[in-house]
Amino acid sequence: MRHVVARDIMNKDVLQARDTMTVGELAAFLTDNEISGAPVTDETGRLVGVVSLSDVARVAVQVGGVAPDRSGPDFYLRGWEDAYNPEDLQRLRIKGEGMQVAEFMTRSVHSVGEEATLPEMASAMVKGHVHRLMVTQSGKVVGIVSTMDLLRVMAQAD
Repeated sequence: MRHVVARDIMNKDVLQARDTMTVGELAAFLTDNEISGAPVTDETGRLVGVVSLSDVARVAVQVGGVAPDRSGPDFYLRGWEDAYNPEDLQRLRIKGEGMQVAEFMTRSVHSVGEEATLPEMASAMVKGHVHRLMVTQSGKVVGIVSTMDLLRVMAQAD
């Protein structure tokens, strides 16, 4: 297998959330971009945490739950047992939606440098029980590597 490093396989187009976003803004950001999570940066662009839809759900439960938007007729046309899509999630009103991302994000970030090798990335994922690693340079996110990225490289190996 050729020598592959994070820079070779990382996705450079990483959407980032700001630590000053509110829960409501974050929920809209994640659903609008059809992503389940994002790295969080401060005003200088420095990586300070990660956040996901699971964190939004945790906040909703901690502050009293999620309430469906009953203002339109769509609420009464379908059952709660149906699966939600992004449009459905946007119609939910989250109690405490003014809380900022910095208050509930995960501060523990699993990251590697651009020169991290495949074994180093795989080891970091296993040790951290994560499926994605932030690739950083001088404390700023320059890419992201997922388990799918690692598998793709392994599948292409001779």
